[in-house]
Formats: sequence, C-alpha cells, structure tokens
Amino acid sequence: MEKRIRFAVIGINHDHIYRMTEAVQSGGGELAGFFAPDEKWAANYQARFPDAVRVTDKRVLLDGP
Repeated sequence: MEKRIRFAVIGINHDHIYRMTEAVQSGGGELAGFFAPDEKWAANYQARFPDAVRVTDKRVLLDGP
C-alpha cells in the first residue's frame, strides 16, 4: 500500500501557492486544510481547491495528525 503525504497550507499571500499545491497533489499528496487570515486570498484558494478545509486557527493544522 502506497503512503500518501498529508500537507497543509499556511500563509497564502502569493500566487505561486496554487502551483505549489497542485504539484504536491499531482505527486499524490492529500491537502489536509489551509489557514488564511485574509478573506480575499482565502476565497480565491477555496475556489481553486473546493475540497480544502479552511481553519481559523493555524494551530489546528500544526498540531493535527
């Protein structure tokens, strides 16, 4: 059984995050969630990755499984 890497995104205030996320996903990575305090960036990221779970506290991602 092949193991998948779970990853999270914190701090999405640059456009290159979209390509970075897509690259990890295309390699088999699983997007566990994201944290973005800026509503505009969060909305854009959520539109591009609709299955991504947005959290309001980055500790949820840092301390999570």
